[in-house]
Amino acid sequence: MDTPSDDWKDLPIREVVPHRGTMCLLKQITNYAKGTITTLAEIRPDNPFFMDDRGVPICIGFEYMAQTMAAFAGLTARRDGVPVKLGVLVGCRRAHCAQPFFVSGQRLRITAILEWKEEGMGNFNATISDDETGSELMSGRINVYQPNDPRKYFNLTGTD
Repeated sequence: MDTPSDDWKDLPIREVVPHRGTMCLLKQITNYAKGTITTLAEIRPDNPFFMDDRGVPICIGFEYMAQTMAAFAGLTARRDGVPVKLGVLVGCRRAHCAQPFFVSGQRLRITAILEWKEEGMGNFNATISDDETGSELMSGRINVYQPNDPRKYFNLTGTD
């Protein structure tokens, strides 16, 4: 895998992930290097998963991880000069959650390290930490799949 250049540093997150509007949960990419990416997110009441007086359920951490891996795939595609493709989170092993909710105002640091990739399948070791304290809030080994023809795989042609 080639080493990425620094041209990602000023890119808006929406240029490398397919999520739009309030479903784009990430705020910024802080690191993209060989086989690894780190992003930041902030827990705010305008988050579509926010529950009054509680925050965002920890299980939504899988979506933060998935969007971070999507950003990795998007930046890698841009570096390689190929179109950004959709992918899916297939499963998770060894998931660990340290608390039931991400709390309002909490700033999350999401890191994904590519362990392996072969024929559209991949595996990342992902963690979510509190950006202020460094405490690990969630972790897991995430399996992902990126089909060769996403439009056909996701039936995006408008036909049934």
